[in-house]
Amino acid sequence: MDIKDKLKYYRQSAAEEVKAKQIDIHLVNLTELLHGTLIEKETLPVILIESYQAYTPDESEYLAQKKSNIFIPLLTKNQFTKPIPLSDILIFDLETTGLAGGTGTYPFLIGFGLFEAGGIRTRQYFLPDFGREISAYLDMRSMLKNTSVLLTYNGKSFDYPLIRNRMIMNRVDNPFEAHAHLDLLHPARRLWKNTLSSCSLDNIEEEIFLFGRWKDIDGALIPSAYFDFLQTGVSEKIELIISHNQQDIFSLARLLLYMDQTESGEYGYPRSVSEVSAILDLAVSTANFDKIASLMIEFTQRQRKVPASTLMAYSLLLKRHDQWPKAVGIWEVLLNRGEEILFSFEELAKYYEHRKKHHEKALEYTNRAIQYIDFINELKEDAKLDEYRQIFTHRLWRLNTKIESR
Repeated sequence: MDIKDKLKYYRQSAAEEVKAKQIDIHLVNLTELLHGTLIEKETLPVILIESYQAYTPDESEYLAQKKSNIFIPLLTKNQFTKPIPLSDILIFDLETTGLAGGTGTYPFLIGFGLFEAGGIRTRQYFLPDFGREISAYLDMRSMLKNTSVLLTYNGKSFDYPLIRNRMIMNRVDNPFEAHAHLDLLHPARRLWKNTLSSCSLDNIEEEIFLFGRWKDIDGALIPSAYFDFLQTGVSEKIELIISHNQQDIFSLARLLLYMDQTESGEYGYPRSVSEVSAILDLAVSTANFDKIASLMIEFTQRQRKVPASTLMAYSLLLKRHDQWPKAVGIWEVLLNRGEEILFSFEELAKYYEHRKKHHEKALEYTNRAIQYIDFINELKEDAKLDEYRQIFTHRLWRLNTKIESR
């Protein structure tokens, strides 16, 4: 449907609004086909579809151990520093008439998920035509009363701004306004940006959860499929869209549990070395020393080396907190491993010159750095190495001056 067809359809819809207020047999049949319920709140009715998916046995056992609380302060960069009861979480996902957002984009399927004792309960509001949003917005209020955290995937950039603006345009109070917003796209990138080709939800399903969707509809085709339904009334693709949205909600729930298991590392839950490394980087960036210590032990137990970039960042954190012996130990480890050599030489030279006032030791590291630079430059000239040489040469002059003046 091109822009002319869309405008023509919108004009026809506005002209027939009075007629559409009557619930016709086609809408009743569609509701039965989708196994839904007609909801009418002061305006045109919408179709409410409810479904349920039980937790796996492993998920049930894990949640029993965790007392149904989620705690992921590292993956959320301390946005959530206290455990979140699952009962406080509302999963939220939209299907819309466009993928770019903006005032011309309408939500036609508004999906929610709630964590219950045995699984995930979904509630989806399907709008079989335009002009029906208000019934959905009014009906969902009762469901939101007992929740305080909105769980989405890329919802901060797309789903939430869109529905917020639609509520404003329809003069409906925003029931999400007081909710904290946990967008799992950002924790997913922090966890897998160096290992996955894409952090899209469907790619995480395939590469992390190891399953592919059966009889699914491509998300990029959903807007055109809805417009086809408006023109033809054929609901086959609508059923696929509803199933697609349900799976998004179930996968979001599963992803949240997976992230909690991965960050905690408790109860024998396996996590990959790359995931442990990502969690360690987050622990360093948030100065969580207890978590750093436990993750360092895990690397040792697995007989794996902590990445040099992580050790660099950790050493600078220790330096800022005046934990000099530990920082020096890391710089010496990096030298022994032959990694981040110039960084380590420079930090050790600064430490012995300024902290210990041991100028001869600082001079030793400075000379070793210059020798290393000259050796590498013989193999391949590098402008960056020349800059380093100037820095170390100046330090060499200053140290010699200090030693001679004593």
